[in-house]
Amino acid sequence: MPINDSANIDSSGVLISSSGLSQLKLSDDKSTIEVGPGNRWSAVYKALEPHQLTVVGGRMGVVGVPGFLLGGGISFFSNELGWSSSNIAQFDCVLANGDIVSVTADNDYADLFWALRGGGNSFALVTGFHLKTYPLPAVAVGETAYSDSLTSEQFLDAVYDFAIDGGAKDPLAAITPIARWGHGQTTPSYHAMLFYRGNTTTPTALHNFTSVLPVNSSTFSVRPSFYNWTLDSDRGFKEATHGLRNAFHIVAIRADRSAMQLIHDTWFDAVARELTDVQGFFTGVAFMPMLPSYFAASMKNGGDPMGVDPNEGPFVWVEESFMWKNPADDARMADFLDVVNANITAALKEQVGDDVEHKYLYLNDADSNQPVFEGYPKGNVMLMKMVREKYDPERVFTDLMPGGWKVDRAFSGKYEA
Repeated sequence: MPINDSANIDSSGVLISSSGLSQLKLSDDKSTIEVGPGNRWSAVYKALEPHQLTVVGGRMGVVGVPGFLLGGGISFFSNELGWSSSNIAQFDCVLANGDIVSVTADNDYADLFWALRGGGNSFALVTGFHLKTYPLPAVAVGETAYSDSLTSEQFLDAVYDFAIDGGAKDPLAAITPIARWGHGQTTPSYHAMLFYRGNTTTPTALHNFTSVLPVNSSTFSVRPSFYNWTLDSDRGFKEATHGLRNAFHIVAIRADRSAMQLIHDTWFDAVARELTDVQGFFTGVAFMPMLPSYFAASMKNGGDPMGVDPNEGPFVWVEESFMWKNPADDARMADFLDVVNANITAALKEQVGDDVEHKYLYLNDADSNQPVFEGYPKGNVMLMKMVREKYDPERVFTDLMPGGWKVDRAFSGKYEA
């Protein structure tokens, strides 16, 4: 969530850094691990590697733990096990009044437990997450780059097929398909992070991505641990992105083939017209299939504030991300993001239908002016507001820690992260 001041503070508040809270403690029975908010996921996976265990955590190790979990968290394990936040057994919290409490689904703080599983940072200061662990003796994971001969139609056909058929048949499989455009390119290139919870690289669910689409290069392989994957992925991520400015935007649609093509073409046509002269420019558009099994698993684990109905799926969530070098281009890039997405929304309504866009917007991939909580069920938002009032009546975590999406701003007409 690369949004100005989401993780900072000005003179009206106090900056609280959790970087020193880096505890990693596996329970005696190894069923949970206590994770401090100062950790990134690579450290968590490294701690679990000797035990052949994993957690439902970030797809890349460089991602930080606390914001990811408080926003819900998309994991490679989610088609099987639901939101990452659905796999939290306990929160350790400091309340606004200074009380230090353990928060679970079964104690006096059950309402706070529910709100923290995707409701953001309006409620308490979390000093520890107790995450459920799962066996992982072997895992297949890696990234595949496809041939320059691959067309957008072929690529999106494979993504759509996974969303409506392949992924539904095997929740152990997951994909993150990405169309990219960087310096020197005149057309997008196509890539996919591939995952399978098992010791094979040829599951039927991934057949299109491993055997049908023309592969240029691939690191998709059976690995001894998920930590092994983060060593590769994080190295490339750091080399490619450090020192650049960044923005995200999320477009959520019901799985519709024509809508996917429209978003792809509108975005990259605009990039080709308007942004090729921007220094340091790079964009990646991830077409993420979100399956009914994902949200059904989340409901089995006690439900969450997001309240996405599995019967309305499958969905494709399109995460637009782009980077540039110079602060002088900030306003230009923000304007581009606003205009191109207004055009996408208008075209979707005109050419596909009013109901193809879905109201839920994933908090961790949203832009600052997107109405995230308005996409949650309104009753859930009202409950979150009641929880906020109960545990923080003086609005410490709303007014003195203003960064990020706050539940009190939902449906207020003053909504911005």
